[in-house]
Amino acid sequence: MVVSKKCNLKDNKGQAVFEFIFFLSIFVMLIPMFITLSNSINSSINQQKATRRYFYFLMKGNSKLPDRSFTEAWANNGIKRASLTSIGWGQKKEGKLFSSACFKLTGSLMPDSSEDCNTKQSGLSATSGIVRVFTGYGICGTNYTLDESTSQYTSDYKNTRGTFCGVSN
Repeated sequence: MVVSKKCNLKDNKGQAVFEFIFFLSIFVMLIPMFITLSNSINSSINQQKATRRYFYFLMKGNSKLPDRSFTEAWANNGIKRASLTSIGWGQKKEGKLFSSACFKLTGSLMPDSSEDCNTKQSGLSATSGIVRVFTGYGICGTNYTLDESTSQYTSDYKNTRGTFCGVSN
């Protein structure tokens, strides 16, 4: 037994226009957010390039990193062993802390927020309308260990472990 059913296309008239208008309006509301996100990604890439170039400019071909000029800062901060030289990029400095570049997401689909780029952020927030771009760059080098008897940092060539790259107290 064969059942044939006729499709009535008169009821579907205008559906394509309705779908186009509906999805176009959603897309138009998302455009400002897409622009902000693409700007923050572009900023991150450019910050990384500038930070790397500035790092190697500061090091000026010194293959024995970290340089001994860092040891005074290490001693002031209670660091006993170090082999990492790094720098970071910040938009502005407040005391010893740097704040990162900041982008506020805009658009009609974003919740209203009293946050701005100057608001301190404590912890992670899933509902934040702020994109913060952090950039840092560093390389591992010679291990320096604080000799407690002389209060001097010495190169630790014989006890160098390939797994240590960092700073420890």
